[in-house]
Amino acid sequence: MENNGKTIILKFKYKGNKRPTIENGPFGDEKYRFELMYFNWLNESLVSTNDEKKELPIEIHALFTNVRYANLETASIKNLGIAVISNKYSATEIKYKSYFYEFLKNVKNPKEKFELHKSENLPLSMIMSTYLEYHTYVGKSTIAQPGSCGGDVIWLDFIEPLTIMPEEVQYFRDLLSSDGIPMMNTIINTNLPNSSVYLAIDSYNYASNGGTAENFEGFGVSIDSAKSSIQKKYFFIIFIECIILQFVF
Repeated sequence: MENNGKTIILKFKYKGNKRPTIENGPFGDEKYRFELMYFNWLNESLVSTNDEKKELPIEIHALFTNVRYANLETASIKNLGIAVISNKYSATEIKYKSYFYEFLKNVKNPKEKFELHKSENLPLSMIMSTYLEYHTYVGKSTIAQPGSCGGDVIWLDFIEPLTIMPEEVQYFRDLLSSDGIPMMNTIINTNLPNSSVYLAIDSYNYASNGGTAENFEGFGVSIDSAKSSIQKKYFFIIFIECIILQFVF
């Protein structure tokens, strides 16, 4: 875990070929391996609020690279070389124990690093969640890319937010950027999608409510092309079989 002055980067160590991968669903025949995670700071005007819960201007992004490429540096400049899974956050008063957020106290200041002891197990499922419904589209990465501005990225934005308690929200508010201001007061630029936005759904629940949808077998673009040749269209719903993704952990 490292405070790089703009965000908190989380990197993990795995033995042999135990690194998590994702495939199927919107990835078509391609396969992506897990590289790192980082937090994304949003403009508060972009988050939703209702009577039951208030979303926070925080997202956690899990970054995966296409297995065709040896490392993140190479994948980041390739078209669809990267896929990102995004989870939003909302505050809750429900009491539960999650020791992960306490680690943020160790990287409050820029350039601070914290490493867990190898005996401590921190599964990705403790940090992120992959609920059934999500939006998927092609866009740009929100993390600085080496080399050029980077190729197009496949995004999966999960709809149901992660919940954290008020004291855990405070850990985020205490994080400082390289400018000496609270990291949450800095906003990472978010670009509009470069493609249609698709909604992956629970087919059983959707059909039982009278909905209709279509099969979807990936974006149908060549990852070797310089740009994704996807036309911008209006939003519509797409059905991605019953099992949307195969997560291999």
